[in-house]
Amino acid sequence: DAQPEAFGPAPARDAATPERPAPPWCDEGHPMDFLGIAFLLWAWWQAERDGPEPATGTVILRKSIEFACPWDTTGSTVVRSDAPAARSEARAAMRCGKWPRRAGLILQRDGQAWEFSLQADRWEVSGLRVDLGDVTPSNRREALELRLAAIRSFDDALIDLYSAFLRERLGQGWSGARAAVSRWMRESEPRAVRVAALAD
Repeated sequence: DAQPEAFGPAPARDAATPERPAPPWCDEGHPMDFLGIAFLLWAWWQAERDGPEPATGTVILRKSIEFACPWDTTGSTVVRSDAPAARSEARAAMRCGKWPRRAGLILQRDGQAWEFSLQADRWEVSGLRVDLGDVTPSNRREALELRLAAIRSFDDALIDLYSAFLRERLGQGWSGARAAVSRWMRESEPRAVRVAALAD
């Protein structure tokens, strides 16, 4: 029963459904595509708000954020920077109604970090970089096994964070969380959330 929701005012006064945008990129065969974008907004808000770090992990936006208008009226915006979330252009894009569709991310949990790009509406991960820590594999097989274990840990961490979002999004307290996200989008100043990037 979940439907796309506006997190702010529609960019056009004559929008047919100001509270229910119809994102032009949503595929008829995948009507829940908007949930990935809502997840990306929620994770960004979680990372910037004051309070303890969520047990499920923290997302830091890195390198680029691609925004698009869910009403298909104000076009798209791309913000590129080492810390794009801290740029005023990113907040301006959200204030005029755009949603982040794709972003470079670092996911950090329990002392581990993974860097990747997420196409949120399609839930497509690309460019994943894993940190194998201080372990030096003794042979090729061990190196492969360590990398596979790191990828599995990343998958677990990302799904756990998405599951936490879904519990809130589909729970009874979502209206309050949605209002908090909307206020953050409208009123907060750009803020950098720092974490060490994976070594090149």
